[in-house]
Amino acid sequence: TEQKDELPELPGIDTGAGLATTMDNPKLYRKLLGKFRDSQADFAAQFAAAQKDVDETATTRTAHTLKGVAGNIGAKQVQAAAERLELACKEGAAQGEIDNLLAATVAALHPLLKGLEALDTTVAVARSERKEADPAKVQELIVKLRSLLEDGDSDAAELLEELSQLTTGTALAKRLDEVATAVADYDFETAAQILNKILAAERA
Repeated sequence: TEQKDELPELPGIDTGAGLATTMDNPKLYRKLLGKFRDSQADFAAQFAAAQKDVDETATTRTAHTLKGVAGNIGAKQVQAAAERLELACKEGAAQGEIDNLLAATVAALHPLLKGLEALDTTVAVARSERKEADPAKVQELIVKLRSLLEDGDSDAAELLEELSQLTTGTALAKRLDEVATAVADYDFETAAQILNKILAAERA
């Protein structure tokens, strides 16, 4: 099984740092890499859409999400580029500067995504075969996750990943992405608040 867990050389990714965020769990790390590839492959398009959004914080949040997930997988160069882009958006920098920082972020992201294309795509297969998640099971996991977050327990990240897999393609998955962003920032209080709102909506 060791051979199966060995990761190929991935350009732009410090796999040692990425594995550390999953408590050296290669299986979970592969899932995080697959999720990063699937959610950030169209980052440039996501950012362009955010620029047209009436919500002025949309571009900041889009860059912030990339920064957080890049940090989780050990993509330090992309993380740093996204952080500069996020800061420029937050401070209302000139359009030319934002364009330059966006180009730098996309340039750092491109080889990384190319490398991830070759990665074992078991995550994608599992998704296509996934049956609709049992709502009771999902609710039970959300309650458990909220409890872990309130205790500041690091097992929360693994449980959050399991929930994301169960709810892929649903409206709930987007809310869980917000929770993941808060957890990546160690903002457990915000994460727990979002979960409380989800639970209230599920029970309504």
